Amino acid sequence: MTKFSGYYAGGFYINNVQVPGSVLATHDTFLLWRPRRIIDVTPESLVLLELIKPAPEVLVLGTGPSAQKLPLAVRDYLQKLDIRVEVLDSRNATGTFNVLNDEGRSVVGALLAHDPDAPLPEGEGQAA
Repeated sequence: MTKFSGYYAGGFYINNVQVPGSVLATHDTFLLWRPRRIIDVTPESLVLLELIKPAPEVLVLGTGPSAQKLPLAVRDYLQKLDIRVEVLDSRNATGTFNVLNDEGRSVVGALLAHDPDAPLPEGEGQAA
């Protein structure tokens, strides 16, 4: 099961493994995620949501060091998919994802790293 065990300026600790950059997390897996800032979060960056079965009921969107407004196009896209969204700062988003995942809810976490300018290891950050 995917569990956020912490965060740092440049990424997250997931299942006690340091993961650089932004991430998309599901019940049992996680992927590096290309967006670094809220303006980079687009319907295209979230298209993976359409492939997850069963469809997620909740998207926990961590927007970095502070909660930020959800882009209108993303809000409309999630409504079309009938996915509820929780927009939080990334620190609180880790906990919310963990609780919902522990409860067995169909949840996806899309979390931006705390510091979008933190350097990534060579070759990282080229993910979905």
